Amino acid sequence: MELIEDLGEVVGSSDDGLIARARAGDTEAFGALVAPRLARSVRMAQAILASEADALDVVQETFLSVWVHLADLRDPSRFDAWLNQTLANRSRDALRRRSRVREIPVEDVDVARPDPSIASLERTALLAAFDRLSVPDRQILVLRHLEGLSTEQVAGRLGIPVGTVKSRMYAARRALERALETQR
Repeated sequence: MELIEDLGEVVGSSDDGLIARARAGDTEAFGALVAPRLARSVRMAQAILASEADALDVVQETFLSVWVHLADLRDPSRFDAWLNQTLANRSRDALRRRSRVREIPVEDVDVARPDPSIASLERTALLAAFDRLSVPDRQILVLRHLEGLSTEQVAGRLGIPVGTVKSRMYAARRALERALETQR
């Protein structure tokens, strides 16, 4: 019964005015537009991701994306379909990111605290080696490893072919290895 009431709340109301005001930059109108859809969006994302924390993150990303791209919505009557598709896409992206991460339960790991002086020395050596890299090498390593972008995303961000990203990534890693070896 709750689901039917939620759907009636969303489908039965005319949101054209709210959408128009939100497109003009009215944040309160946007809040009024998405507020009745929040719980439903969280439930959908949680069903896809099986994690409340991940679902909340995805819903936040989705609402931000919808706010930023609201002017791109051609037919205001399709707002719900557009929102749901955006939410599904963001959820799939989160699943892909999660599949690349290997989780190790903390209970199963014998954790010995590293000597802070050694960790500090290693960090200093890494930063010094990184500083000796060329700007293009630094850029490609930061995009791939610090920002966590895929090879295709790096290619898109830099406007170069995927094969070029791969060869530059290989060269940048080798340059970093050589710079670290000279540190030792």
